[in-house]
Amino acid sequence: MNVAAALHAQERTSVAPASGCDQPVRILVVDDSSVVRSVFERIILRNNRLVFAGSCASVDEALQFLARQKVEIILLDIEMPGRNGLEGLPEIIARSQGAAVFIISSHIEEQ
Repeated sequence: MNVAAALHAQERTSVAPASGCDQPVRILVVDDSSVVRSVFERIILRNNRLVFAGSCASVDEALQFLARQKVEIILLDIEMPGRNGLEGLPEIIARSQGAAVFIISSHIEEQ
């Protein structure tokens, strides 16, 4: 999904907290691109039911973050230098304490 599409989709939709829960949904963004992290942060901050818990540029940073904080949603890039999102996914799931993990990618293949 490109940045413009992500912003447009956010304007049309919102994520409601779990049934019977008034707490906002905490989201962690894991992506090596500072631009992508910034765009997701802006999208999340525009919705009062969501909390931008933090962002990490690598799987290892995300694992350190998850050792200290709990989140409900993790947006995980699959293509990062070093250990990519798919390689780190099992450990992220194990440390996430039940968070939903959404795989994201900004990779565009030219034809």
